[in-house]
Amino acid sequence: MSLLEIGKSGIIASQAALNVTSNNVANANTEGYSRQRVQMLPVATTLPGFISRGAGVVAGDITRIANAFLTTQVWDSTTVNSQKKIMNEYLSELDKLLGNESTSLAQGINSFFNALNAASSEPLSLSARQQVISTAQTLVTRFNNLATQLDKQNQLLLKQMDTSSQQVNSLASSIAALNDSIRTAATGNAQPNSLLDERDQAVTKLAELVGVTVLEQPDGSVNIYLQSGQPLVLGDQANKLEVRANPNDPRKSEILLNTSNSSLSLGDNMGGLMGGLQSYQNDVLGNIMNQLGRVALAMSDQMNKTLAQGTDLDGHSGTPGNDLFNDINWLSQKDRIVKTTGSGDALMGMSVANSSLLQDQQYRLDVGAGGTFTVYDASNAVVTTAPAAGSTLTPGGTIAFNGLEITLHNGALQNGDSYRLSLPLSGSPAATRAVELNRVSGSTGLVMVEISDTSQITTSDYDLSITTGTPDQYTLIRKSDGQSWTGNATDLNTGITVDGLKIMVNNGTLAAGDRFFLQPTREGSAHLQVVMESARSLAFSDSGSPGDNGNLQKVLELQNKDILQGDLSLSESYTQVVGYVGVLTAQAKTEASASLALLQQAEAAKGAVSGVNLDEEAVDLMRFQQAYSANAKVISIAQSTFDALLRMF
Repeated sequence: MSLLEIGKSGIIASQAALNVTSNNVANANTEGYSRQRVQMLPVATTLPGFISRGAGVVAGDITRIANAFLTTQVWDSTTVNSQKKIMNEYLSELDKLLGNESTSLAQGINSFFNALNAASSEPLSLSARQQVISTAQTLVTRFNNLATQLDKQNQLLLKQMDTSSQQVNSLASSIAALNDSIRTAATGNAQPNSLLDERDQAVTKLAELVGVTVLEQPDGSVNIYLQSGQPLVLGDQANKLEVRANPNDPRKSEILLNTSNSSLSLGDNMGGLMGGLQSYQNDVLGNIMNQLGRVALAMSDQMNKTLAQGTDLDGHSGTPGNDLFNDINWLSQKDRIVKTTGSGDALMGMSVANSSLLQDQQYRLDVGAGGTFTVYDASNAVVTTAPAAGSTLTPGGTIAFNGLEITLHNGALQNGDSYRLSLPLSGSPAATRAVELNRVSGSTGLVMVEISDTSQITTSDYDLSITTGTPDQYTLIRKSDGQSWTGNATDLNTGITVDGLKIMVNNGTLAAGDRFFLQPTREGSAHLQVVMESARSLAFSDSGSPGDNGNLQKVLELQNKDILQGDLSLSESYTQVVGYVGVLTAQAKTEASASLALLQQAEAAKGAVSGVNLDEEAVDLMRFQQAYSANAKVISIAQSTFDALLRMF
């Protein structure tokens, strides 16, 4: 090998090193770029007699400087931080919502009882009574607004979950395509450094969304598995995620992995942003909605029951007009009986005597001469289970049919009066608390969930299923702790009582395979209404003593009375909710900060190995430039030597 060739090889190798170093400098701020180095390999020539002599240098492969362990640490830390971060964001928003003075229930409850206390000083004052109704409406608005905001948060969460699944699918497809390109390049002995950087960056973005395990294959491709162990990417093939309504709770989401021949539920073990969204939805949001609903139900029920014990300014007691809030199990009483024609002054109320006998239809009560009446169904046929046509009704008397009981409180029925009687099951809280998950052929029963004792209700959801037996059996599971109750399915015809709930089948039968999801308190805040129309109807007086505040004192006691599971008042129950969220928020904030610090530490460790250090690159530029110049000098010396030899001849 001549001196010229040796110098030439040195120049070419130095030029390659300068190019690689310059490329590092140019990509110093490129996200995901791993610095590169060129391998310098000596060239040796073996002469006769096995004497080896140096023959210059050659630039070998251009390699990425990367550490698989450090890269994996970054991916794992990214997953944890993303999950903690989204939990912190949602919890912080919830904490602000519950603690904000303009939306806080604590402020509304205090204002309501302050108005009641003011009315106790002048129980005959219509303005003081109207202020009670106004503050009650303000409190109800706060309950309703909180329910609306929480529902919006749930809708946003569901949308974010769906968007994230689409991003996962896009990244998985990109990684599969990169796997194919990298494998092809490796087969041709090329160095796909840029493709490897691009794939690592795609995996980093994927790790933000879901937890992943990455296994490199001998051909240069990677297989990616989700935290559940299911494969997301296998070589150049990518499976897809799908988000759908959870079959066990339609208000929540379920994540599926769709492969070429199957569809698998991934459960709650997702990690990353999607895992954080799942955790918030499953562990926090539904629980808070249930707790607020329980407060609303207890307040409405206890307030109405206490007011029903008193007398209003018109001497009425326990009439439909004396309810301040809507019935917790059914439509408000003022909507149940509506006079469509006539001049009678009858004040009537309709209540549920037996839920299992109710029919989902509307009735009509027509009054004839002498105050006689006839009850018709929706098809204008006489209701045979009602008192016979021509019967009469006097104050204090009742009419009972199809699970309903109608009471004439005072006044009289007049010839020509006609009343519409309606209690549609489809819109009643007792019916909407049970969500049908599965119904087999031949099953006709409607599951109703009445709240019979608000002091005993929990914030849990329940699962009710019917299984084959002799007779068929029911199983009721309290979701919060797994407590279960079993019995004959026929017991549901008359109703079973659990945790202050009466669960029954209305006007039909259930069959083995039927399954229902029960949420007794979920919509309590959303359904709360003020139904009192006149301030005169507030029954502040003790029965038979219009004008005093004896019953109002009992109402005031509800503020601090333990009405929830025997140890919580209205104020305490809401304070407990706020405190619970506050603790979760503080914990989430701490965990988010800690996980961010760990992520930054992992990124710094990876950057120290793979990142571009401009000071180091500047030194390398000078070093390779000097090498280039030195090799050029070798060529110059070779040329001078050659010229000197020529001059000798």
